[in-house]
Amino acid sequence: MGAISDETISDCSKRNAPPQPERVVRFIRQVIRNEKFYAGTDRRTHLRYPVTLPVKVTPLDDTQHPMGEPFIGVTRDISLSGACIYHLHDVQFRFLQLEFSNSADDQLTVILEVVRCREAGPFFEIAGQFIGYA
Repeated sequence: MGAISDETISDCSKRNAPPQPERVVRFIRQVIRNEKFYAGTDRRTHLRYPVTLPVKVTPLDDTQHPMGEPFIGVTRDISLSGACIYHLHDVQFRFLQLEFSNSADDQLTVILEVVRCREAGPFFEIAGQFIGYA
């Protein structure tokens, strides 16, 4: 995985969270603002909530053991069954461990099975479904 930009958001460093690239956050917020309502049938069983927050991502091998260096992604949206995140580089792994935390220092670690990784402007959109907890 590639190096994370030195650009950070001051709120992240205040919470001792890993730095997140400011340009990724700006891009995601723009995507969310421009999101169009889809009038067709949605196959999803859970609502997606647009939320922009940093998430520590650790690539996992097919037996779900850590493989490669962790990196910081930024969420686009989250539902009860999955998430969509953005990163500066694509991923070649089927499974990712996502570590979420909030301002109260609550943490949740889940395993995401990647179903899509595609270019989205200057970034990569990585989406998948939660298949378990770590």
